[in-house]
Amino acid sequence: MRVIAGFLLVSTFQAHAQTGIESMNLEISDNKTTNLVYPYPVISVDRGSANVLAQKATGVENVLQIKAATVDFEETNLTVITADGKLYSYLVSFNITPYPLNVNYKGNGTDDSLMEVSDGLNASVLEKTAAFVAPRKKTVSGLADDAFGINLSITGIYSSGDLFYFQANIGNNSNIDFDIDQLRVFIRDDNRAKRTATQEIEIRPVYRYAEPTKISSQASQNFVLVLRKFTIPNKKHLVFQLFESRGGRNPELKIKNRKLIKAVRPLPEQTIL
Repeated sequence: MRVIAGFLLVSTFQAHAQTGIESMNLEISDNKTTNLVYPYPVISVDRGSANVLAQKATGVENVLQIKAATVDFEETNLTVITADGKLYSYLVSFNITPYPLNVNYKGNGTDDSLMEVSDGLNASVLEKTAAFVAPRKKTVSGLADDAFGINLSITGIYSSGDLFYFQANIGNNSNIDFDIDQLRVFIRDDNRAKRTATQEIEIRPVYRYAEPTKISSQASQNFVLVLRKFTIPNKKHLVFQLFESRGGRNPELKIKNRKLIKAVRPLPEQTIL
């Protein structure tokens, strides 16, 4: 019996050894975000070192964002497990210009209808609707701010069910590339008196479509932010705040409730897929 048990143990070990998972190489930087897009929601993330920063993209369960906490760290590893039980193993190294910035594991026989973001929203529907909104002609004016040649503007606001689709544009009218650190959306008090704490209510987009990480000099890009339907309380305003990575070109766009309500247009039913 001991001989049989030993044989079974060796056989089991050999079977496991033969199904080893090969690690993939992944380059990351401290001033650029690498996006990993999986077919199913991410349920577990294990970092081999604190030098690797990892978080799920806001409102999306299947997108993991990776960044370096420091420069020139020693090679480490990262392990990701998704809801379908698949394990992804990476060897992570530092590169000031990492490539690629976006890795998409979708499309391997995966039904996009399985993709969901927070609150049960269907990512496939959001993506298709946002793709319809992004290239549309400008329907609103006066919703823009410029900081040293970097222009942030809202060019259209559309409603579909309980969602708002904000059609936005970032334009770089300077001769210096613009690396994006983050884009915040929040509601702020009108009065910002000294010695008085300014109340800010963060609004997290449930979906981001074609949001850029970099705008080259003399270039621009449209993108769409999907937000839960809302109105702006009295004596407050909506703010879109764009931050440059390691820079000071930070436009801040403000919208009052009257302008928001006037700008919203319902999407044609045939576009709601």
